[in-house]
Amino acid sequence: MQLITVCTFSDITEAYIVKGRLENEGVPCYIADENINTLRPSLGLVWGGIKLQVEKALTILKQAQ
Repeated sequence: MQLITVCTFSDITEAYIVKGRLENEGVPCYIADENINTLRPSLGLVWGGIKLQVEKALTILKQAQ
């Protein structure tokens, strides 16, 4: 399974709100780098923030419609 990042966040609450909205629409998604950003926010900026990811296949299918 190949995941691609579709959004990045600096706030974990925002990330979970968007994740919930996508899942309500039937789009399975995942949050990456949550722990490093929560425990060490300064390092989180180096890693690129909290990432919301979906499977690449979903993105390709959405673009085809």
